[in-house]
Amino acid sequence: MTKNPQTRDEYKAAILHKIYRLVQAIELDDQAEYPVGIAQGIHYDTREFFNAERWKPRPVNASARARIPTGEVLTLRVQNWTPEPGDEQRCYSFVTGRLVEVGDVPYSRDDGARFQVIPTGKRNPREYTYRVGYGRSLKVWKGRLTEAQAAACVPLYEHEQAPPQQEKKAS
Repeated sequence: MTKNPQTRDEYKAAILHKIYRLVQAIELDDQAEYPVGIAQGIHYDTREFFNAERWKPRPVNASARARIPTGEVLTLRVQNWTPEPGDEQRCYSFVTGRLVEVGDVPYSRDDGARFQVIPTGKRNPREYTYRVGYGRSLKVWKGRLTEAQAAACVPLYEHEQAPPQQEKKAS
């Protein structure tokens, strides 16, 4: 098994295959098969198979992949934090261009999406990352729009997570 498993079924198959290899190496007393390395691989794959964080659902990622078309010209607005007064322009990225790919957030198993966009007038793709969290939002419009035009249009895709409501206590 040369490729790394990505799904639970692939991890299960890899574990069973490595158990088979380990039993064969032990029965033949063959050190060329590196039984210690095989056992360590079984340990790692078993930990990943039962890791609840790895397999938790990511609804924003799945819906972004399903609803946002690749290969088309889109306008993307990714807000990264809640702006402070006077900081409104730095808290978000606004880009127009052709969407190349919608993928997973790199180095994280949290919900969100990574967008590779070739901005208008550029040749190479740029990466924009949206992680789900309070004060963050994502809006995608179809076509090439300015910020004023985008504010007047209904987005193709929109996600924003609101903070939980806090009850006000009567004094």
